[in-house]
Amino acid sequence: MEEFEIQYEECFVAFLDVLGFQEMLNKNKKEKLEKYFKIVEKEINNLKIADTTIKRNIQSIVISDSIILCVKPESFEKIQSLRELCIAIAKIQYELMSENIFIRGAITFGQVHFDMSRHQIVGPAYVKAYKMEEDLAKFPRVILDTELVTLLEEDKRSFQELISRVNTSDSTKKLYRADVLYCQTSPQITADQPLFVDYFSGLLWASDNDKIERALYNIQSNLFKNPYQLPKYGWLRDYILTIVTISSYESLRTQKSEILIKSLRGY
Repeated sequence: MEEFEIQYEECFVAFLDVLGFQEMLNKNKKEKLEKYFKIVEKEINNLKIADTTIKRNIQSIVISDSIILCVKPESFEKIQSLRELCIAIAKIQYELMSENIFIRGAITFGQVHFDMSRHQIVGPAYVKAYKMEEDLAKFPRVILDTELVTLLEEDKRSFQELISRVNTSDSTKKLYRADVLYCQTSPQITADQPLFVDYFSGLLWASDNDKIERALYNIQSNLFKNPYQLPKYGWLRDYILTIVTISSYESLRTQKSEILIKSLRGY
């Protein structure tokens, strides 16, 4: 038997969970499941071949409804690595959203042992990401550990400083110009978690009218499906409307998008 040894390293860890996955299984929605796995595989592969800082350091495990990403940054590349990880997550989120699949999760930084070949992960950073997803994420969003402010901002200890640095980093600026962390611009969203991935801005920047319209329709259609889902999709509606209010993207000017946005505002 091959010898096994746990070797901890300092890494960013993202734990993502698919909402409503059990329903997809129970209702035998094979096509939807196939789209989920295809989209996740595509975006992870794109990250591994892209001209980015983390392509040489990204590891991933996808098991059923769980997606686990791990990135070991160089000491001077932490901001760049976090930005690129958030970009990858944003793309997964908005691609899935257009297929009526939503995820939530959390990103942490710390000690972890990650063995992709054995599908093994263990360590306090992973446990914290898992618990944050379960206890704090709540809505269709991927939150960031607030302790990243202390880690990455040193003596500044400011959420806005961290958001600004990640959003304006030169890393991948030409390839992805949208914000990757949500910047609170109005009190429309309850600020229970100050740091989360801004995936709808990424979809608007991609300027895919069809995906934008499908995403807006999916949000609207989920609002009244189930009383237990209303808090989740109500939060998502508020987040989307906040982004729409401050955006000037032409992709929001289509007749269908305008009708859907008007409907979301007046539900």
